[in-house]
Amino acid sequence: MPDAVVKERARKLSAIWLVPLAAVAIGAWMVIHTYLTQGPEITIKLNTAEGIDVGKTKIKFRAVAVGIVDAVEIGDKLASVTVRARLDPGTRRLLREETEFWVVRPRVGRAGLSGLGTLLSGAYIELAPGTGAEGRRDFVGLEDPPITPPTAAGLHLTLVSPTTAPLGPGNPVLYHGYTVGRVESSTLDLETKHSRYRIFIQSPYDDLVTTTTRFWNASGVAVDLNASGLSVRTASLEALLMGGVTFDLPPGSPPGERVEPLAEFTLFPDPESTYRQAAQHHLDYVLLFDTSLRGLQAGAPVEYRGIPIGSVVETPYRYDADSPLLGEKGHTRVAALIRVDPVRVGLPDTPAGQDQLAKTIADGVPSGLRASLKTGSLITGRLFVALDFFDDPPAATVHEAGGHTFLPTYSSGLEQIELKVAALLDKLQQLPIEGTLDALTKTVATAGDTLADLDVILQEDATKALPAALEATLADLNRTMEGLAPGSALYEDLQRAVSGLGATLAGLDQLLTTLNARPSALVLSTTQGPDPEPKVGQ
Repeated sequence: MPDAVVKERARKLSAIWLVPLAAVAIGAWMVIHTYLTQGPEITIKLNTAEGIDVGKTKIKFRAVAVGIVDAVEIGDKLASVTVRARLDPGTRRLLREETEFWVVRPRVGRAGLSGLGTLLSGAYIELAPGTGAEGRRDFVGLEDPPITPPTAAGLHLTLVSPTTAPLGPGNPVLYHGYTVGRVESSTLDLETKHSRYRIFIQSPYDDLVTTTTRFWNASGVAVDLNASGLSVRTASLEALLMGGVTFDLPPGSPPGERVEPLAEFTLFPDPESTYRQAAQHHLDYVLLFDTSLRGLQAGAPVEYRGIPIGSVVETPYRYDADSPLLGEKGHTRVAALIRVDPVRVGLPDTPAGQDQLAKTIADGVPSGLRASLKTGSLITGRLFVALDFFDDPPAATVHEAGGHTFLPTYSSGLEQIELKVAALLDKLQQLPIEGTLDALTKTVATAGDTLADLDVILQEDATKALPAALEATLADLNRTMEGLAPGSALYEDLQRAVSGLGATLAGLDQLLTTLNARPSALVLSTTQGPDPEPKVGQ
């Protein structure tokens, strides 16, 4: 009997297994699809969870909800809270290295009121997409909303001030009165003890900032009593109420070059301070005066015929004892240090411009160029230094001594008046005033004795009777004049006598005229007959 042949039969998968396999595939697809299509999960670290509700508080970008808070946890050291939130699909491109989050709630700050809409809708978390690489998931939330969005076009700068200015986040940055940026933050450098302010200037105004730009504090109202009198400076209403920063180019400064982001600038207290430090090249001169410097302060202008060309650096200025302190009369003079800028007179802010200005001043001194003190304001009594040409001043030159350059000075204006008054007082002092006063005293004493004698005479009876006698004499004279009045008999007789005298004088005048013409009229008759004619002979 043949052996049986055993053949293995191939096993076939039962159709029943297709159901669970399909379920697994569908489940895996759903997991993968869900993972690929769901939004990213992020964590935000905050100081407090005030106003945040799990499942209700939304995350918004430009007022569009892009996510919701899933959980709120307390931090490990109990110093913060961690908010876990799920964002909507398609928001991964918003999550970058510099993306920022903050809670929007009602706030009152330097920038004004914000978040008032949350009074009804409730707080929410605002998302501000930043720059940098994508993929960040852990963030630290801001306590306050950023002054400027991270993607805003513009320029970030740092201002450094040795003193504390009343500036804070939200204060305006002004250019010619227009708001072109904001102060973002203010900190105190513990090492240098200087205040540091980060500001942002929005585009296109960031092109106005160059290497020669100067920034100064424009907070509140600035009242200054200086050599020009009383000046009051105010910025915009916003800066007046909250404070602010102003920037501009000093007069005569070159345009300068563009600056890099986060470049540092000095924050000056006022615009006058920027003028004093605007030029990189300048000339320093020491001025010696024989008069008092009371009223001349550091920062006072130095002018040439009314045009500011510099400022006073220090007064009184102390320097080496070997320098010429004595004046012409042996009096110790007082010194002031001034600084003249080439850019103020239209010269370039370069060593060549500095040398040209020095030569111009040195050449002008032999022609009468001198520095003098003048009163800028009679109200404040402030003085300033004026450079000008004078007629026939004492001969002088620009000279150097003790490492300083000395510019000759000249007394003018009130100083000349004071000198003339002093000279007049000296002459008056040399007059023999005491002898004159003694003689005047004796004269007054003699006049007193004379008045006393006159008083004695007036007290005598005869002197007292004089008025009555004079009155009687005047009465007699009055009666006499009444007798000569028109209409009186004496007046009529006198008039007839005068008329007769007139007729007599008229006849006498005629007689004199006849005698003058014919002297023989008294002897010969004035009437002549016809000439005798001889008779005819018989």
